[in-house]
Amino acid sequence: MICPNCKSDSTRKFSIIFEEGTYTQKYEAKISSSSGSADSVGEATGSSDLAKRCSPPEGCTPIYSFLVGFAIGAVLWIIVVININAILGHVLFIGIILFLIKCFRNERNFNKIDYPKIHEKWRKKWLCMKCGHEYMCEL
Repeated sequence: MICPNCKSDSTRKFSIIFEEGTYTQKYEAKISSSSGSADSVGEATGSSDLAKRCSPPEGCTPIYSFLVGFAIGAVLWIIVVININAILGHVLFIGIILFLIKCFRNERNFNKIDYPKIHEKWRKKWLCMKCGHEYMCEL
């Protein structure tokens, strides 16, 4: 591929840069102290700054938004019920639940409809290693 900006042929596809710059490292450790010892086994992942820059787009995780919204809504409901009016608190709570359901559906639809299009655009992105220009190209 030739960079449309500087005409260099030193270009790389985003997905390749991301794959090469991301790593998973397994580790094992034995920790000793005066009270005994313990074994630790785990896995760590990381990536280079360039791999982070070229990482794929993230999808939505609807359940997290729903749980955070529900927690905030519950706190508001408690405040309204205790300090103002129980009926108003119930109306507020029902409104918050309906709003959260709508948000949940929007995020789920994003993952099904919009995300595949955005991900496909990412798969067509290239980076010039000489001038840093990002561009789209289909092969």
